[in-house]
Amino acid sequence: MKILNIIIPLAATLLATVSCTKERETIIPPGSDPDSPTKFEIAQDETGRWCLLKEGEEFYINGAAANRWYSRVREFGGNVFRTYSTSDEETPSILNEAYRNGLYVNMGLPISRERDGFDYDDEEKVAEQFEKIRGIVRRYRNHPSVMCWSIGNEIESMYTKKEQLWKAVNDIAAMIHEEDPNHPTTVALAGANTANIELIVKHAPEIDILSVNSYYPSSANVGLNMKAGGWDKPYMITEFGPRGTWNMSTATEPKVLPWGALVEQT
Repeated sequence: MKILNIIIPLAATLLATVSCTKERETIIPPGSDPDSPTKFEIAQDETGRWCLLKEGEEFYINGAAANRWYSRVREFGGNVFRTYSTSDEETPSILNEAYRNGLYVNMGLPISRERDGFDYDDEEKVAEQFEKIRGIVRRYRNHPSVMCWSIGNEIESMYTKKEQLWKAVNDIAAMIHEEDPNHPTTVALAGANTANIELIVKHAPEIDILSVNSYYPSSANVGLNMKAGGWDKPYMITEFGPRGTWNMSTATEPKVLPWGALVEQT
């Protein structure tokens, strides 16, 4: 399987929610065409290699995951940044900042996690979340800086209702395809766990690109795990970096701060 060449480094998480009691006016930056969103799509070339296309031309992502200082992405040679959620207060200015700096956005959608108390057996709550996401997509789908929609971040963490979750994600992805044919769907996993990949292949076929947050020393195995899990579409590395503190210990990493915390690697 050929992979989509995309690397997006580590960042902190931005948490926000958005009310969807009424459909809001689409956010479009000054000077742009409200009827001309930037079209992104996935495709395979004649060799079978997966590509991300922007308006029909191959687009190679040099990205960062962030929750502030978005314009710095351009200064460091990037062309895309990733967000983790959306809010009426911040998202319009974030998208417009991207537009001013010639950047595109991997748009994070606020999907609830079971570990935080959300019950994917609660049909009413699942339907409410679905409609909230529909409202967000309708509001931002025509912004020229939108690149793709990321349906949650590490929502599989500590979950038990696996089939229910991925079916809910698939319903959202299918809805996005209907509401916005110009931007692909993705979902970001906490590592390339083969069992989770198999579940997504089975229950969430509407996902176009699979995203993986991966750190040393696990990053080298992402491609192998994708193949083992049956994923034959493109994938992205959406967080990347050195060994995280969750993979460190005082036994192997002797540098400890006075209050007992490990020193993170540069």
